[in-house]
Amino acid sequence: MPAVCMPDDILVRVFGWVKASTYMAPDHWEHTLPMLAVCSRWRWLAAPVVYASAFIVAEPPTPQQLLQAAGKPGRQPAAFRSNMVLALLTGNARCIRHLYIEANSIESAFGFLSGLARVGGGQVSWHKVRSLTLRQLCYGAATSGRTQRMQRRMIQRFVSFITKRMPRVRALECFIIDDSPQGSDIANRLADFYAAQLLRVKSLIPLSLSADRWSPHLTCLQMSIASRNGHELGVPRVCRETLKHLSLCNVPRDYKWAPFCHEGLDEEAKLVFASLESLEVFYQLDNRPNGRAQAARHSSSPARLHFPRLKHLSLFRCFQHCQLLESSVFPSHMQTVRMHCWPTLLAHMLTHTWKHIDLLDINVEPGVVSDPQVFLDQSNALFGKQCVAARSNFTVADIPEMPIANVDWSQLSALTVIYQLEVRDLLLLLDNMAALQRLTVLELEVRSLPARIIRDPQEDRPPPKSTRLHYAKLHAVDIKPCGPNYLAFLRYFAVTYSSLRCLSVSPSALFYTQALAKSCCQTHPHLSTATIVAANSLEY
Repeated sequence: MPAVCMPDDILVRVFGWVKASTYMAPDHWEHTLPMLAVCSRWRWLAAPVVYASAFIVAEPPTPQQLLQAAGKPGRQPAAFRSNMVLALLTGNARCIRHLYIEANSIESAFGFLSGLARVGGGQVSWHKVRSLTLRQLCYGAATSGRTQRMQRRMIQRFVSFITKRMPRVRALECFIIDDSPQGSDIANRLADFYAAQLLRVKSLIPLSLSADRWSPHLTCLQMSIASRNGHELGVPRVCRETLKHLSLCNVPRDYKWAPFCHEGLDEEAKLVFASLESLEVFYQLDNRPNGRAQAARHSSSPARLHFPRLKHLSLFRCFQHCQLLESSVFPSHMQTVRMHCWPTLLAHMLTHTWKHIDLLDINVEPGVVSDPQVFLDQSNALFGKQCVAARSNFTVADIPEMPIANVDWSQLSALTVIYQLEVRDLLLLLDNMAALQRLTVLELEVRSLPARIIRDPQEDRPPPKSTRLHYAKLHAVDIKPCGPNYLAFLRYFAVTYSSLRCLSVSPSALFYTQALAKSCCQTHPHLSTATIVAANSLEY
């Protein structure tokens, strides 16, 4: 069917898909403008979609502007680019539903908004805005009492402008990097005004709202837990029934999930998130080990957490303790489980009664394996015959000193080793990973080679056990003194693993490997279709 003959509802849906690919990307907003220039019918249908998202972005100041603004506190040069001006000129300002503001100061953003309000008059339908995103609105450190009063006055005017003209906001996103009282004041004032009607909240600053202020229809919550003064916030009970997506950042390692604001529940009460489908927890960047006081605080009367409908679980920077793994009840079938943790937490994963996981992604911190035998047993249980994951990825900083021949990672799909790994150990690992599809080694040690590589290349070799390997990244360390060994290993690897589709090697060995593929393509046909590229040791 030609595009001009499509019904209106299908065209509007197609325009929405095009807009969704460029939403929240002001640099690519112009890509949607050609839809308005096809014909009058397309312009009439696409205008509400194209102009539904308005952005106000401050251009970075030039060096000359910075020199002119030097010595003038509170005044920063700002040049804005915005599609709201074009919306006003074309008469489409009434279509705005989403507003994105990014500026280097509150004063400049307020000046631009108030100017649009004066010029546009009643053309802009501010009251129809449903989604509001604020980014990088901040003030420098106040040097005097007068400056503090000016900042508070400007914040009050900015918040008043937003709340009076946009009373129906349902989604609030405050990505304000400044954690000063001024920055948190903006987020908390807006959240307090819209709290009863919000469906989605995202904030990098803790929101200090009382339990009765939160909306009972909230479905998405993303915010920081630990506040500036050290207080910790919880998830209110009124949101636990409706929340579908929960993301918490800056969470203390000894954080104890507890009822919000002393809800009156006993210590053994259950915290049930009835509708939660996605949970992300980012713990604080603190590498110090927990002390006895912190450990005691963590273990004192933890709340029992229940997630009956959880599908996606992501835990980042988990160290010695994690209450989510120790005292939580998860469903038996999950889609994604991601963990960036210490090896000591692998035992907690084995205690859960998961029967099936679509994707299991484990990233282990370096240098913290106290007992290699325990690490071997636990990793064999996770990625061996008892593996419950359809696909499993394992990223480890270094392989501990353990009997490699006893490794049973037969169900592992992807393996990444960051630090040095000898060729001998790598080949032993590959012999025990029949389902491996992706291999990444950032520092391959090639000072010595095993006998299977040194022997005559024309001699028949037994077929490898890893027959699914289609991507391999092998970056050598100290390639100057070990160049011949590395090239001999690449020849053995490229010829032996016939399932290879992409091989990434050190830049100095790229020409040799490409020439090898051309010369051996007749005897080894898989090399004629394999892609050989240069590896970057910083990417994995």
